[in-house]
Amino acid sequence: MSTKTSLIQLVYVSAATHLFSEQELAEVLACARKNNAALSITGMLVYSEGSFMQVLEGAETAVDELFNKIGTDERHGHVIRLMRNAISARSFGAWTMGFANASRVDLLNLPGCNDFFAGGACLGDVDPGRARTILEFFRQANMQSGMGQVRIA
Repeated sequence: MSTKTSLIQLVYVSAATHLFSEQELAEVLACARKNNAALSITGMLVYSEGSFMQVLEGAETAVDELFNKIGTDERHGHVIRLMRNAISARSFGAWTMGFANASRVDLLNLPGCNDFFAGGACLGDVDPGRARTILEFFRQANMQSGMGQVRIA
């Protein structure tokens, strides 16, 4: 008798404890991609001027454990879970960690979110509906690039 593993999608936002350089972001991504591959976790990371938004997809236990680890990571402050849902299929299954480095100007041009970011809000102020819009925009951009990484900035 086989047991089917439940897939979940978890989206969180956090404030970086400092502004990350391009090199630091590259190091974070390399480590995340290696660890996610070992855990069969897929997802997408958006970084914007000191704010993170990330979607994680995979087995419920693995995703929850990773999210708990992120919550204690000294590089993250104010970690807020926006949503955690059971899913039947992965939205970001093509890569272990897609990535977008977006400036506030880039986010202002994001369809469906320009009114929100025009007020100077950061990713930490994003509600679940806006999070879905942002992540879908970057998911589509990543799929079109075929690289699993979008360089916005």
